[in-house]
Amino acid sequence: MNNPRKLIGSIFVIITITALLTAVMVLSLSSRQPSVKSGQLDLAGYDFEKQGIISLDGEWEFYPGAFSMPTQPASGQLQNSTDNFIKVPGTWNRYQVKGELPDGFGGATYRMTVTGVEPNQSLSLKIPPQSTAYRLYIDDQLVAQNGQISLQKAGFVPEYRPQRVIFTANASHFTITMHIANFTYARGGMWYVMHLGTPAQIESVYKLTAYLDSFLLGNYCIMLLLCIILYLIGQNRIQYTMLYFALLCLAAAGRVLIYGNYTLTYIISSFRTHVVIDYLTLAWFPVFFILLINSIYPHLLKKTLIRFIVSLTLVFSMVILTTPISFFTKFTWLLELNLLVLGFVQISALLLNTRNTSRWIIILAASCLFLSSIYDILLQNCIIDGLFLLAPLGFYIILLLGAIVLARNYAQVVIKSEKALQELQKSNEREQQAELRLLQSQIKPHFLYNALSAIANVCSKDGSRAQKLILELGQFLQASFDFNACDQMTTLQKELSLIQNYISIEKARFADKIHYRQQIEVPLNIQIPRLIIEPLIENAIRHGITKQKSNGEVWLKITTVNEQIHVEVIDNGVGMDQEKANSLLDDSIQRRGIGIMNIHERLIKLYGAGLTIESARNVGTRISFTIREEQECLK
Repeated sequence: MNNPRKLIGSIFVIITITALLTAVMVLSLSSRQPSVKSGQLDLAGYDFEKQGIISLDGEWEFYPGAFSMPTQPASGQLQNSTDNFIKVPGTWNRYQVKGELPDGFGGATYRMTVTGVEPNQSLSLKIPPQSTAYRLYIDDQLVAQNGQISLQKAGFVPEYRPQRVIFTANASHFTITMHIANFTYARGGMWYVMHLGTPAQIESVYKLTAYLDSFLLGNYCIMLLLCIILYLIGQNRIQYTMLYFALLCLAAAGRVLIYGNYTLTYIISSFRTHVVIDYLTLAWFPVFFILLINSIYPHLLKKTLIRFIVSLTLVFSMVILTTPISFFTKFTWLLELNLLVLGFVQISALLLNTRNTSRWIIILAASCLFLSSIYDILLQNCIIDGLFLLAPLGFYIILLLGAIVLARNYAQVVIKSEKALQELQKSNEREQQAELRLLQSQIKPHFLYNALSAIANVCSKDGSRAQKLILELGQFLQASFDFNACDQMTTLQKELSLIQNYISIEKARFADKIHYRQQIEVPLNIQIPRLIIEPLIENAIRHGITKQKSNGEVWLKITTVNEQIHVEVIDNGVGMDQEKANSLLDDSIQRRGIGIMNIHERLIKLYGAGLTIESARNVGTRISFTIREEQECLK
């Protein structure tokens, strides 16, 4: 497959999906209900029961720098202007006053009049938080308040809490006046639109939001608890995957707490805590998602790219934690852009590189994050209007789909573990049989016969040497028999002593035909597997040196390489073809001798790597392995 074609295809898919979402939004905007125009909303002939809740968006009267009541004349800077209207929802930062753009700090009056309603009709308002404190009046009656408003920073208190109020329209018209003040956030104004409907309709929206929040939080908590349990009992990749999934659940739960019915405001009154959680979860959620996907599909993204993303997010986090709200909220657009870019990168990487059968589930999950983020960014930037944010629901879909993939992967791991356990049981059975055969092979009749014959020959010539050889043979036999599965380790010193006993016996037989030397550069008290070196020395002498006419040399070299013990047994005997040398470590080939294979399998079991054999005919053989120092017997 051509990578440029894949990239073009993935970009086309993402653009197509985004275009479809945009088309849906445009269609919804085109079929909207009546909106506020020039501070007036005419509801003559409007039936709430049939046509539903109405959004109070549009052109509101706007008086910056003043708090004016409905029955009072406007006292703001634009009281004599014919262009004293502002778009709602929106911020006043871009509203020019005398040709200049104000900052987000200050206070203002928003006002609009609703006409064409039935007198004495009971109505209700759904009021989302505004930036960042307000008072709301119906005609001259104060019906709702959030925080403490002031035209100066002194006396101002921000608050983040949605409300719903019920009132009665005493006439066919009424005026809604909202005084908004902000000295905390980078943007000020009426940034979320209010909704008007019957008390039953507004109550149903409130309950639906509460039910949705409870449902999502309950599911996130269950997922989080399950992930923590699996993290504690898991291993390696599973642990990391569960950790990232748990962090995703935590971030998603945080987003639910700070939106919807703003449950967190009833638990923690700190306005800064609410904003910090909002921005931290916005920054980290896509990062946790990328880390999760990369733990499921390793090497999906380059490690350098992931490190850059994490480092950049850490910088964002430090800015959020250490700077005033008015500073870091200036960069909301940067976090939103980061969210969209990371979503695009993740979907592209999945489309380009992943061939796993589960990839379309993950692509769907990533698309949900991407599209819900686009919707919410448009909503929070006052481009579209809506009753709900999609992100909490989108996060739930993401986590649900992610849980499906994790469940499938975990099931595969369990199946592989069961197969590995069965193989281990078979391997243990083979090991027990091999150890029994190894014990039997240590004392071969012809070896004993040859050893005793050599000692008998020495007896007539040198009695003291014969006595010494008998003792060495006895020590060799004792060390060979003193072997069981619960005592697999010995010291290097004991292993070298066993080798010296064997060499002495063989030299009694072959005189100067065998030359043995050793280079030991590690402490003699280190622990090594029992009977792991001596059989290799024996193999080098029996199959390498004694089968050639000339004298031969066996060299034992034990050194430290990269903080591990490296063992080499080298002989200049007859050698063999490399193909035959490789076959000695092939357990599928039946052979009489089991010494080399036994050592190889034990090394793999203990250290994960076995013997390496290099050989050439008429040149010699080199057998090597690497182990780590052990302090006690492995059981």
